[in-house]
Amino acid sequence: TVLCRDEAERIAKERKNRPMCLVDIAVPRDIDPAVRQVEGMFLFDIDDLEQAVRHNAVGREAAAAEAEKIIVVEANGFRRKLMAERVVPTIVALRGRLDDICRQELEYFCEEFGPFSKDQEQMFEAVTSRITKRIAGSLARELKELPERVEGGAGADDRSCTAPIPSRNAGNGACRHQFIDAAGEALTCGEAEGSAICVHRLQIPRRCPLQE
Repeated sequence: TVLCRDEAERIAKERKNRPMCLVDIAVPRDIDPAVRQVEGMFLFDIDDLEQAVRHNAVGREAAAAEAEKIIVVEANGFRRKLMAERVVPTIVALRGRLDDICRQELEYFCEEFGPFSKDQEQMFEAVTSRITKRIAGSLARELKELPERVEGGAGADDRSCTAPIPSRNAGNGACRHQFIDAAGEALTCGEAEGSAICVHRLQIPRRCPLQE
């Protein structure tokens, strides 16, 4: 021991008991722990350091757990945002496909039941445009929310559409489901794989239940 209690008392007396801070992190100790009992002597040794480390460890563990929660939340949010952005081309394709269908049906209607005045044609175009926007908006919301529903388990195991849509071209025994791919092209049931979207349920089909 470099500094014992008797020596510390002598030093304290010479200093007229003015406060003195002593730090001893040596192993073995250089300062006798009994020095703490001397008036004006404040000793901090390896035991105090270990106690501080243990005390701070609890705080570090709590902070680490909180940091992990933040990381998980932010990572999940980023993944959902990334998945939502991936459906943008499909949304654009759906909007284009709806515009094409409305335009074709409007042309057919005008040819079949026309002629109409210019004001009437403009009114028809305005109505079909509003219908297209409302349908496209609803489809866009469904597509953007799809990643969260799939992540949460809704539809994760059963991606087949169970609600068929009648098609004018469907014959007896033919599949009546209507699918659209990312390019906005209509597909038959047998072609509807991968990223094809059922325009009724907006789910990614593995196979059409009507063919089973």
